Amino acid sequence: MSLMDMSKAVTIAVVALIAAFILPAIAARGPEEIPASPTRMEILVFETERCVYCRIFRRDVVPQYETSQRARIAPIRFVEATTANHKALGLDGPITILPTVVVMREGRESGRITGYLGPEPFFHMITRVIRSTN
Repeated sequence: MSLMDMSKAVTIAVVALIAAFILPAIAARGPEEIPASPTRMEILVFETERCVYCRIFRRDVVPQYETSQRARIAPIRFVEATTANHKALGLDGPITILPTVVVMREGRESGRITGYLGPEPFFHMITRVIRSTN
């Protein structure tokens, strides 16, 4: 067996192990049930497909946010609000307004922005919330 064939065989074996053991465990839990990272800051954006302001938020904020320094400190994860379990996610209370942006620190809610007023107010508020949790 050549070195190239061995490399392919190892790659296939690793992919098979991931498919057999890791993916089923992840698939068994919906993304909204995966708790926030306990060791870092993360932003959870609660939204629904039907929410017009959620789509506007994605269009007007997300591209700019993802290229900012804030995204390196607190990456964004989107959560379907209609199926989210606020207790399992470590939230202080239920989501009642969409979109709602929740800053999570060490697996617990540390700040919340409800609704959407536009990119400039959002960036001012999220900067303040992130700074206050550091």
